[in-house]
Amino acid sequence: RALEVVEYDGRELGDAFRDLRSPPPGMLLFGGMMVNRVDIQHFLDMRRSLLSLAHCTRLLLRYAHDRVKYPRGTRLAMGNALIARMATTALRKGMNLRLNVNVLALCEAQGAVRGVEIEYQGQR
Repeated sequence: RALEVVEYDGRELGDAFRDLRSPPPGMLLFGGMMVNRVDIQHFLDMRRSLLSLAHCTRLLLRYAHDRVKYPRGTRLAMGNALIARMATTALRKGMNLRLNVNVLALCEAQGAVRGVEIEYQGQR
């Protein structure tokens, strides 16, 4: 069975894209381009395959275009893609997202998590 690749367009977050934490530098190419396992294989094969060369060219052109407006590439992969998709959905539903909070505990009732206890700006 083929491994599904999770990707997301960070531009969907609008101005909130700048709040999305960047992955560790070792997971980025050229200082801000996220790649997945499929992309890495294409970069390794780009001298031997026109398909791989075309794939890498598309990635690099998109990254160059992104860097004109954003601090890093907007093509997100793996965990960053999942978090960005969740944040986009929450923001579109009118939810407020708080950054830099400490999770203190999960609140359970009847065997299900019903809430979360946090510390935000020194308050619980």
